[in-house]
Amino acid sequence: MIGKLKRIRIANLPTPIEKAFNLSETLGVNVWFKRDDYTGIGLWGNKARKLEFLIADVLDKGCDTIITSCGIQSNWARMVVAVANKFRLKTYLILRTAQFKDIPKEYDGNLLLDYILGADIKMVKLGIDEESTQAIDELYSELKSRGCKPYVIPAGGETALGALGYYKAFMEILYQAEEMDLNFNYIIHATGGGATQAGLVLGLKSTGLKTRVIGINVGAYSGERLRRNVVNFANEAAEIMDLNVKVNENEAMVINDYTFGGYGLASREVIEAIKLAAHTEGVILEPVYTGKAMVGLVDLAKRKMIKNDDNVLFIHTGGVPGIFPYRHLFNQY
Repeated sequence: MIGKLKRIRIANLPTPIEKAFNLSETLGVNVWFKRDDYTGIGLWGNKARKLEFLIADVLDKGCDTIITSCGIQSNWARMVVAVANKFRLKTYLILRTAQFKDIPKEYDGNLLLDYILGADIKMVKLGIDEESTQAIDELYSELKSRGCKPYVIPAGGETALGALGYYKAFMEILYQAEEMDLNFNYIIHATGGGATQAGLVLGLKSTGLKTRVIGINVGAYSGERLRRNVVNFANEAAEIMDLNVKVNENEAMVINDYTFGGYGLASREVIEAIKLAAHTEGVILEPVYTGKAMVGLVDLAKRKMIKNDDNVLFIHTGGVPGIFPYRHLFNQY
């Protein structure tokens, strides 16, 4: 079980669950926020939960250096560097331009924080769906030749170990719901690579509850690939924990209607959803992940896919520093 696995305490847990009274009144459904934007280190976010298991594995294997590759405004990159610093690990980031056309001349948002935190950064002109395998392999070999012990972590912590963080989060939510005498009909969150959703779905399957976990696809992958990731990560995580549970693809509910052209691309609907959360609850979302998830929640409520008496838990996965490179959209809309 999860209690026997190696884990390093990084996040401030449990994160609170807060009733969104004004937003609930506006949407006509009962909405709560799970505030995983309060996890603590490195300006917060859901990645802290994944890193509790991933960093434990880094240290257990005797490694002293982390390599990870992700988008140029990645929340993951920021969190990896912040946590690595705490454990005296050196971080090398290979950052893809992703949704941005060119390598930036000025540092902003998460990229600025990566530099402040002291990461060694290499930027490459690659799309979000293009692999940086060659750059990773070359850097890995170079670091090995210099006597370092590097450990490569996939972007976003999208692994079965990363999924363990959200299996544990589901159990945390279950305990909090019982304390609050609540039954959540839906858990809604932004899903990028699938590990967060995998942990939640595995937790749900292992408890037998009727809650529906809905992942709002942010456009990094096709819905088919994303569902496959969720299932694979969930079942690999179950094996790690010796859980006699198997997740099927029909249990990975992914909605693909709110990608707005792809990863990192936003629209009027996303900006309006961000403003709605800010104006009703003082909660700040961002355009890449949580803003799109909020569009999904608003639309599902509007179309009565979520009923008036349903209880909905919206997981705020963090990522607020990523809002600043999109300042032009807030002027535009």
